[in-house]
Amino acid sequence: MNLDMLKEVGDILDGQVKKGEVVGGAVAVFKDGEQIYRHNSGFADRERGIPVRDDTIYRIYSMTKPITAAAVMILYDRGLFKLEDKLSDYIPEFAHPTVLMSDGREVPAESEITIRQTLDMTSGLCYPDQSYPAGRKMEEVYSEIARESDAGKRVGTLEVIRRAAKSPLAYQPGEKWMYGIGADVAGALVEVLTGMSYREYLKKEIFEPLGMADTDFYVPQEKMDRFSEMYIYNEESKQLETIPWQHLGLRGFFKELPAFESGGAGLVSTIDDYKKFADMMMNRGVYGGKRILSEEAADLITHNNLTPSQAETFNWDQCRGCGYSILNRCVIDLEAAGAGNLGDYGWDGWLGSYYSNDPTDKVTLIYMIQRAGGFGSWPCLKMKEMIYKAIK
Repeated sequence: MNLDMLKEVGDILDGQVKKGEVVGGAVAVFKDGEQIYRHNSGFADRERGIPVRDDTIYRIYSMTKPITAAAVMILYDRGLFKLEDKLSDYIPEFAHPTVLMSDGREVPAESEITIRQTLDMTSGLCYPDQSYPAGRKMEEVYSEIARESDAGKRVGTLEVIRRAAKSPLAYQPGEKWMYGIGADVAGALVEVLTGMSYREYLKKEIFEPLGMADTDFYVPQEKMDRFSEMYIYNEESKQLETIPWQHLGLRGFFKELPAFESGGAGLVSTIDDYKKFADMMMNRGVYGGKRILSEEAADLITHNNLTPSQAETFNWDQCRGCGYSILNRCVIDLEAAGAGNLGDYGWDGWLGSYYSNDPTDKVTLIYMIQRAGGFGSWPCLKMKEMIYKAIK
């Protein structure tokens, strides 16, 4: 192993900071559970003059999804649901779904949504999005919730999903893959199955057993000096500026305990906390000698679940060569993926954060930045190329 080569991983991040592409960030590489490289660069919060440190707290947005996958599959292990169960058996508002056709008609869905379809993003449930009809309908739901929240009403996780259930699907259940609110639905499903808030459940079943002390749905005041800011590139000023708005029903900028605890995008975390979760998954459900997930559940989370026809729409740049499992991508075509090994899995977040586990070489990569939209696949692909040259 040539650890000196790993400096090039940090050079990629330093280059982004020097070019003004990101304000700051961090990258860490682990092999066989041990840290082999770590690098911090730039500012966590430029306006407050706070540099990136090892204990910086980040908004991880959709890197919440792999944690939600584990959370719901713990209940699968306990026999509280089957993957082929109808979602409406647990959240009745999902009974009798409709599909919004291209001509504007709403027609009855040919089948009900299953829990499996909810978790592998083939349900037809979409995110709020102005670019297509069903997305615009869902935008109306989330916008109304945002207005109520801004007026002081606390709309909780299950209530958000009950309202979203009345919005039409983008396509027939099982027809194709499409990114949507499935992980948020999973969080609400956990509440129904356990009688606990999603936050309480995560703390009891994942955060406390794994020692993830800095992972939560908000940052308390005493940790605010460790909290990173989020930035967006302004095409007019040609520079990064702080983001003055929130989306996906998330309110309060992660600085107060939310009513809506989003299983799809709601968590903050640190590299060290997320590494503990990655270790549990790398060990197929075991952490510190304690089993959190069964091997069966861990394998379901990390192996492709899409049919070839469903996978035709799973064509994002950062998912080249990948299939989709339960709220994770997983490499099924190494030549197309470009680096790593078959079976490498993980996910990324709206602000550019990225996580991957490679069970073949036991390598974990965690990359944290806070720029809206990130950069697609190229930074982490280049980092992986350097990592695998170094460890071979």
